[in-house]
Amino acid sequence: MSSTSVVRAVLASPAGIAGSLVIIGVLAAATLAPFLYPGDPSDMVASPFIWPGNDPEFPLGTDLMGRDLTAGLFHGASVSLMVGAVAAAIALAIGVSLGAVAGYYGGWMDDLIMRITELFQTMPAFLLAIVMVAVLNPSIYTIILALGITAWPGIARLTRAEVLALRNRDFVQALIGMGMSDWRIVLFHVVPNALTPVIVAASILVATAILSEAGLSFLGLGDPNHVSWGTMIGAGRDALRTAWYQTAIPGLAIMITVLALNLLGDALNHALNPRLRR
Repeated sequence: MSSTSVVRAVLASPAGIAGSLVIIGVLAAATLAPFLYPGDPSDMVASPFIWPGNDPEFPLGTDLMGRDLTAGLFHGASVSLMVGAVAAAIALAIGVSLGAVAGYYGGWMDDLIMRITELFQTMPAFLLAIVMVAVLNPSIYTIILALGITAWPGIARLTRAEVLALRNRDFVQALIGMGMSDWRIVLFHVVPNALTPVIVAASILVATAILSEAGLSFLGLGDPNHVSWGTMIGAGRDALRTAWYQTAIPGLAIMITVLALNLLGDALNHALNPRLRR
């Protein structure tokens, strides 16, 4: 299917429309944040513990340090989306590469890569991310690296299964007979035909990375130099009983964004899967 056909198929379903509108809204908030709130969202701009709706200048209130929650929500959108997208890109790069090599060559290489994959899968991904971030010191870059490195095994197994189904197809055998090198066959012909389920899984990877970053921040392993929805939740942890809105507002933003990404993933699955499309 062409990209235009995919977009039309996604927008033909209520789930695709809802997910797309929410993601567009989050992207718009991230883009407009420097213009609507040009200052540093970490600045203390008012009295602490202003509840939502009590001050028109701060519609979502302020936190325990007097920081504007609305500014944090807008600026945090870009950081949370960046963490999710880059971590998912790292996981996709590792998983697709290893899965394609394992599925195409098979034999001892397949066994070795799958044993390494199973080793990573035996360790809880979030626990491994906690250890990596704690050892490397919490920062936005170590968080992204940890989330990307712990998320690739599922993508590797998915890619391997697709490549195994493709490597004995007539078009691959014809390319081998023509003398085309293995890396060109894998890179330009096999992998592109195996990417349909991987593209669908990518939306889930982004959602999982956003949730994991929030979990790390809640445990005190977020980057204090960057405002994200996760760090806002972590900052409101100390006032959870007296001012629950400080964690509820960014938590609601994460929930809606993750739900939208899941809806978009379902719509992509229906658009790209020929059996479901029929």
